[in-house]
Amino acid sequence: MSEVIRVLHVDDSAADRALVRDALERETEGFQVFQAESRTDLEAQLAERAYDVVLSDFHLPGLEGLTVMRIVREKFPDLPVIILTGTGSEETAVEAMKAGAADYVIKT
Repeated sequence: MSEVIRVLHVDDSAADRALVRDALERETEGFQVFQAESRTDLEAQLAERAYDVVLSDFHLPGLEGLTVMRIVREKFPDLPVIILTGTGSEETAVEAMKAGAADYVIKT
């Protein structure tokens, strides 16, 4: 059996967190999804275990996606962060990529 990929999903929407978890864990073998909905949750999750990738919503109350990237980079400079957004623009995508996002995905 192949190694499990640990994903940290940061999103304030319970519905979006459930959708991502279902898509990765139930529909695709090999993923283990952990979740955070706030800065406190994010920092606790990062302290608790190692991850292979972080998926982060771009627009979080009191914590935007680029702040998530800075928090992750301080502790794990090589950990890929993929930014997810429901209201994407070319400007936001460029901003995320310049800040070091591994990718930028528009939620549909």
